Amino acid sequence: MSAPAHIRRARPHDAFAVAAMMLQLGRERGASPDPEFIDRFADAWLRSSGSHAYWLAEIEKRPLGIAGVTLVEQLPVLGGPRRSRWGQVHTMFVTPTFRRCGIGGQMAREVFAWSSAEGLTHLRGDLTELGPAAPGIARRLGGRPAHEGIFESVLRVPATLF
Repeated sequence: MSAPAHIRRARPHDAFAVAAMMLQLGRERGASPDPEFIDRFADAWLRSSGSHAYWLAEIEKRPLGIAGVTLVEQLPVLGGPRRSRWGQVHTMFVTPTFRRCGIGGQMAREVFAWSSAEGLTHLRGDLTELGPAAPGIARRLGGRPAHEGIFESVLRVPATLF
């Protein structure tokens, strides 16, 4: 059963909400508390010039999940594509109370739709870092194993680019 979560792209005014979700993820993974983390993360994200995109999952405006992608723009290669932009999925986290409700899949679909609309050629993610539900979500969305633990999804180029 899916929870009625609202998934949206995080904006600069969400910097502290994004940082708080990253703090929860770190604590769940066993990281030691750091009283300066939220400020440091928010400042770094705001300075990152748009190379790190985040999505928040919310119910009644309360953040309960986060997805993150780092945008990679490769330099041209002789004989290769003129421009290659792709995304590295590095964060997919849902708070324990809302797991197994379909929110991870909702976030992944939003990330895929946005990535395709942005003209990214593919998404890649190390699913061993993204939790036990990640491989199933990736397969359902067309991802395929690239090598151990790494899944990749080739995105369709939007028709609007032609």
